[in-house]
Amino acid sequence: MSSDETTPNAPGSRPAPEPVPHAEHFEEGDEAPPRGVRAAAVVRWLLLLAMAAVAVLTIYRYAQGQNADEPKYYCPMHPKITSPLPGECPICHMNLEPIPADRKGAPGTSAPSATPAPPPAGTGGPAPAPSGSSSAAPGSAEPQDGARYSCPMHPEVRSRDPGRCPKCGMFLEPIKPMGAPLPDGTMPVTLTLDQIQAIGVRTALVEKRAREQSQRFVATVEVPDEGRAEVHVRTEGFIEAIRVKELGVKVKAGDLLASYYSPEIYQAAQELIAMKAFPTGGDYAPPTDAAYRRLELLGVGRGTAERMAATGVAQRDIGISAPIAGHVIKKGIVLGSRVMPDTVLFEIADLTKVYVVASVYAEKLTSIHVGDVARFVKNGLPDRVFEAKVDLIYQDVDVVTRTTRVRFKVDNKDLALRPGDFGTAELDARSLGDVLTVPLDAVIDTGREAYVFIVLGEGRFEPRRVAVWAELDGRLVIRDGVQEGERVVSGATFLIDSESRLQAAFAGGASTPAASAQVCDADFDRTKYPDKWQRCADCQPHRSMGRMYEDCLEQIPRPWK
Repeated sequence: MSSDETTPNAPGSRPAPEPVPHAEHFEEGDEAPPRGVRAAAVVRWLLLLAMAAVAVLTIYRYAQGQNADEPKYYCPMHPKITSPLPGECPICHMNLEPIPADRKGAPGTSAPSATPAPPPAGTGGPAPAPSGSSSAAPGSAEPQDGARYSCPMHPEVRSRDPGRCPKCGMFLEPIKPMGAPLPDGTMPVTLTLDQIQAIGVRTALVEKRAREQSQRFVATVEVPDEGRAEVHVRTEGFIEAIRVKELGVKVKAGDLLASYYSPEIYQAAQELIAMKAFPTGGDYAPPTDAAYRRLELLGVGRGTAERMAATGVAQRDIGISAPIAGHVIKKGIVLGSRVMPDTVLFEIADLTKVYVVASVYAEKLTSIHVGDVARFVKNGLPDRVFEAKVDLIYQDVDVVTRTTRVRFKVDNKDLALRPGDFGTAELDARSLGDVLTVPLDAVIDTGREAYVFIVLGEGRFEPRRVAVWAELDGRLVIRDGVQEGERVVSGATFLIDSESRLQAAFAGGASTPAASAQVCDADFDRTKYPDKWQRCADCQPHRSMGRMYEDCLEQIPRPWK
C-alpha cells in the first residue's frame, strides 16, 4: 500500500492534523532601510555643525571682548570722560579724540567714565558751522566785528550766530567779558528736545521797561500824635460823678468830663483856707502862695482854689476837664472807680486830620520821596479818593513784615475816615528811566548770589550771575548781567539748575581742575601741608552739595597755612 493512500484511523489512534494555510514567505538577508532616514541624518549633522559654529563664535567674541571696554577715546577738556567708541563728550559736547600713547594707563583713562553722545547724524566727525557764519571758518584768528560766539577750545573760531566749532565740534559759547565766572557749583547744560518738552521749559525775553508805573501799597488810618490827648489825675482819688458816659462823644476844650474826690487835694484845700485866715499885721500878706502852688500841682485850677479860699469851705469833688477838642475814643473808668495817676480816664482824639500809613518794602523805597502826591482809597468806599502828600518816611524797618512805614496826612473834616480803616495808597508815576527786567521765576537766589539761565539755542542753557535791583510790575529789575533781547529760562528753572549742579558735581565740583586747585590754594599751603591740600582737592566734587562740602572741609585738621 502506498504511503499516500488514506487509511481509516485505527481504533485508539490520534487523528491526523488539518492542513495549515500557506503563510507569507520571508527571504533571508539584509532588510531595506525605512523611508526618511537619510534626511534625518543630514539634519542631525547640520545641527551639530551649527552648534559647533556658535560655540566657536562665542569663544571668539569672548576673547575679543576682554579688551572691548578698554578706553580708546577721551575728552581733552574733561580727561575723566573716556570711551571705547568715538562720539562726543556729554559735558562739553566736544568730539572725543584718540587717547595718546603717553596717556594710556594714566589715572582716569583705565575705564570708561561715561557713554558719549554719538556725533551729529550724517557726519563722521565735527559738525559743520552754521550757514551764514563765515566768521567761524578755520584760521580766522583775527577778531571779527559783531562776533558774539567763540569756541572755548579754539578762541580764534568766532561767529555771529550760535553753532558748533568746525575744528573740535564743541558748541560755540557767548563771548563773555573777562572776570565773569560761572555761578559756584554750576555749569552749562544741554538738553534734548524730548527732555525740554517733558519738564515744561518756558523762556522769556529780557525786556527794557520804563519805571514810570504808579506804586500801590496797603495802608491804614491812624490818629496823629499831635491830635491825641489822655486824661489823668495827679493824685489818688475816687470817681464821684461822670458827665461823659459813652465813646464817640464830641467834646470841646475845657468841657467837664467827670469829678472825683481826692483826700490829698481836700487836705491841701484846708491848708489854703487856714493860711488865708492866718492873722497878719502891717503890710504883710497871708502866706498862701505855697498853698496855691500845691493845689495847682495837684491839678486844681486857680479859679477853683481862689473860690475855696474866699468861701472858707474845702470843695469835696474836683472836676476833670477835657484838655483838647475832639472825640472821646477811649474811656477807662466807671462810677466809684479808684483812680491813680497812671490810670487813663479818657482818651480824646482830633479826627479832622488823620494819618494814612503805608507799609512799603525796602526795594521800593528808592522811588518814594517826601512831597510825592498820593491818593488813598478806603476799603468799602471806592468812589471817594483822598488826596495826600508824603510827609514822613520812617527810618526803622519792621522785623516781622520787613517793611518801612510811609506816612501821608489827609484832611478828614467830614469824619469819613476812622482810626483803623484799611485801604490802598497809590503814588503818582515818577519817571525813573528804562531798566532791564526778567520774570520773577527766572532768577535763582541762593542767598550768596543770584543767577539766571541764558538760552543759547539747540537745547543749551548757560548760568550767568545777575545783580537784582527791585521788583517792577511782577518782574525783577536786573542791574547787571544780562542784555536786552537775550532769552532766559522762566519755567522749570529749578530742574535745569539741578541738572547743572549735578553735571558740575560729576565733573569734579569745578569747571576745570585748575579751578579746583585755585580754590584749595586760597585756603591751604600746598608746599607746607601737601596732604591737607590733597584732602581739600578730594572735597571739591562736593562743592555743589552745600553742607556736605563744608563738613568735608571741617574734617581736615588745622592749621591749613
